[in-house]
Amino acid sequence: MSDHGTASFIAECYWPDIRTEVVTELVSQAQTSAAAITGRGEPVTLTGSIVVPEDEIVFLLFEADSAESARRVCEEAGVPFDRIVESIEMRT
Repeated sequence: MSDHGTASFIAECYWPDIRTEVVTELVSQAQTSAAAITGRGEPVTLTGSIVVPEDEIVFLLFEADSAESARRVCEEAGVPFDRIVESIEMRT
């Protein structure tokens, strides 16, 4: 967890035959949902996404106080996901 009390989470989404326009739409819906949830006092931000077309996987990246917040975003936005896990970004 960062000094601000938030942590990073990844929503793993297995989407057979995924198309970029579908990802774009679902990411937009998730951003709207994150803003609404934050407005209700539960801070959560969708910080990005990673698409792996060959494996038919999309990763949605979140900053939030808990995995439950990221889960709520996905559920409210209608984003199908397999699991949400805490993550640590390490860049070189």
